Amino acid sequence: MGQVYLGFRSLLFKIAVFVVMAALLAWALGGTLWPRVAMRTVGDPVMGGSVVLVDQIGGDRSSYGLAILDSDGEIGSVAPSVTDPASEVWLEALAPVSDPRGEAAAVAYRRDSGWVVLRFERIMATDGVGRSPASWPPGNDDLAFHLEVDSRLEAARILDEFRQGRSIESSSSTDQSTGTEVDATGDASSAG
Repeated sequence: MGQVYLGFRSLLFKIAVFVVMAALLAWALGGTLWPRVAMRTVGDPVMGGSVVLVDQIGGDRSSYGLAILDSDGEIGSVAPSVTDPASEVWLEALAPVSDPRGEAAAVAYRRDSGWVVLRFERIMATDGVGRSPASWPPGNDDLAFHLEVDSRLEAARILDEFRQGRSIESSSSTDQSTGTEVDATGDASSAG
């Protein structure tokens, strides 16, 4: 019975040495045994400092996304997340901007099919009203509006106009959420 005990003890010791050596090798090479997502913020936070654009790298994927900041300024949740293989990938993104009142924000990003400008409101408000960060990317509803544009330059122009007070919806001749056309006065008429 003593030989079996010595054999198991020797095996456990060899496994422990192997794990320690593997961890030291991973540390020496600048990595880790358990990969994690690396994130950095891009631009200034908007919506009262609660939303920021992040560049995230995880595994073999890299994507931009919007992050919700907690009260300490730490990144809470990110959408779309690089760790979710089913989520959309933002290949490029322009830093989000707020409207003059600070009630809404907009961000532009490029996906495989082209550039999109997204206006959003009330993300995870302190009173519990608004959109859960898990519901990203939002659809066309009362809290968000998507506008597909042709180029990065046009997306940047729309963001600049939004920052100055012009609505994103007026940048498009057709409201994509309802299929109505918008005239110069901002009145909508049914396209039909």
